[in-house]
Amino acid sequence: MFTYPVTITYDAETMRYQGICRDFPCVNCIGLTADEISSRLERMLIQCIAKLIQQRLPVPEGSVANETEMNIHLPLLVAMKTALHNSLVESGTRRAHLARRLGIHAPQMNRLLDLNHFSRIEMLEKALILSGKSVTLTVLSNENKKSLD
Repeated sequence: MFTYPVTITYDAETMRYQGICRDFPCVNCIGLTADEISSRLERMLIQCIAKLIQQRLPVPEGSVANETEMNIHLPLLVAMKTALHNSLVESGTRRAHLARRLGIHAPQMNRLLDLNHFSRIEMLEKALILSGKSVTLTVLSNENKKSLD
């Protein structure tokens, strides 16, 4: 759901890698290694999403990657907070209304949507359910990654 395709290319002339996120063109960077670029792109993507949440604008879901792109997966807490934010925006529900339904105060509600704040998954799940969403977790094997052996 919140997986974003990125293109990482190598420029032999500058001996640098460049990365860009198709869904968020402002998320782009240059670095010495592909791993460095991947890590930077994830951090930049999270910062961009945090700004959209602060501005109370909907966060677009990621598009499907093509064969030349790789995916950046949002961390679980970031994805859940983003889904909750989008649910509130889509339904026109005010944060204060959801806070009352959860039995929490406004500052706690703001922290629940703050991507830099650690929140309990149980509280996010409850908030998503109260906002009309359901939460499921799917764990998939990834043949492209080395095993933990």
